[in-house]
Amino acid sequence: EKYIERCARSAFEQTYKDLEYIFVDDCTQDNSIVILKRVLDDYPDRKGQVKIIKHEKNGGLSVARNTALDAATGDYIYYLDSDDELAKDCVEQMVAPLSQYKYDFVVADYKSVGFPVPQPPLNLSMGAYKGKDILDSYCKGDWYMMAWNKLLNRRFCLSHHLDFYLGIIHEDDLWSFHLACCATSMYVVKNQCYSYYRNKGSIMSSSSAEREASSSVIVLRELRRIMAQYHLAAPMYERPQ
Repeated sequence: EKYIERCARSAFEQTYKDLEYIFVDDCTQDNSIVILKRVLDDYPDRKGQVKIIKHEKNGGLSVARNTALDAATGDYIYYLDSDDELAKDCVEQMVAPLSQYKYDFVVADYKSVGFPVPQPPLNLSMGAYKGKDILDSYCKGDWYMMAWNKLLNRRFCLSHHLDFYLGIIHEDDLWSFHLACCATSMYVVKNQCYSYYRNKGSIMSSSSAEREASSSVIVLRELRRIMAQYHLAAPMYERPQ
């Protein structure tokens, strides 16, 4: 509830108008939904574009994202965490390359706020990337693993089962590797379209060591499975010592 107003206003004030907004109420125990509805009253032109979906029980981030993917009807989807913020022309900038080619996904740069150490960078030049270059650049750490700030072709996501693994943290590590393996085209926007905040009480700042360990085991197992599915030899994608 501390951050939802900032987040929602940044979404409703997008310069790109043809949008569908899906908010997932994962049984929040605070006033986030009340605040969201109050903020929406200030944007009457957006009201017809908004869906608020309430879960019957709390499922976590992966369940919420999967719910949104299932409910989406647009050509492309974009994940936004409720404590972060968009630049006003974020969607407009990321949609622009699609007039020339229907990329599997578009990734833009971002700025991190409140982190004591640098966050994963976007080290690629602006422009199109295709085929093997996508996975190679991901394994070199040239584009970040977080699911947000990527504009994704919805049919591509559905056909490749790019949903999120349930019940773990670091689900983005697994999801983004799968994305890198199956995507054949991406476009890089070098402008900072997203503000990533480090907020007290967030999922990443409150996870236990036990959950961290169990999630890491699952992620490693699933990474092996994906590599086998796409016939990838491990030595090809191990970083040199």
